[in-house]
Amino acid sequence: MWFLIEGIHVLHFIPPSCVRSMAAKVVNTLLILSCNLALNMWWTSNATV
Repeated sequence: MWFLIEGIHVLHFIPPSCVRSMAAKVVNTLLILSCNLALNMWWTSNATV
């Protein structure tokens, strides 16, 4: 049971700013990928018509 408490203590040592920057990077990557996908679909649909 003590290892659970130790894990929680370790989690508390991670700075929130670090977590926020990581989350921001993930969100930015997903946004860029989805925008690229939408553009590609738009280009292909225009090219076929």
